[in-house]
Amino acid sequence: MEKSVTLNFSHFICKGTAQITLWGGDQGTITMDSFRISEGYTDADLKACLNDGGFGCESIDGAVVDIYAVYSNYESQTTRWYETRVIGRVNEELLMEA
Repeated sequence: MEKSVTLNFSHFICKGTAQITLWGGDQGTITMDSFRISEGYTDADLKACLNDGGFGCESIDGAVVDIYAVYSNYESQTTRWYETRVIGRVNEELLMEA
C-alpha cells in the first residue's frame, strides 16, 4: 500500500550569528535567537529582526543569517535550508564560518 503526505509552505525561520559592538567599544559575535519571517522578505525585514540573543550590547552591526523554509500539514512539519544572507557589516572571520 502506497501512502503520500502533502506538505505546504508555512513560513521561514531564521537563525544565525550577529556581529555586535559591546559596551566600551569592543567587537564580538553572538548567536541570535531564531525568528520567524514571512514570504517575500527583504534585507530590510531581516535587518529589523537581527538580535543579540538577549545579551545586551551597544549595537548590532550585522549578521550572517541562515534562512530555512518550513513546510507543514495538520500532523507533521519539516524544515529545509533555503539560503544564507549577509546583512550589514560583518568581519571576515564570521564570513569564513558561514
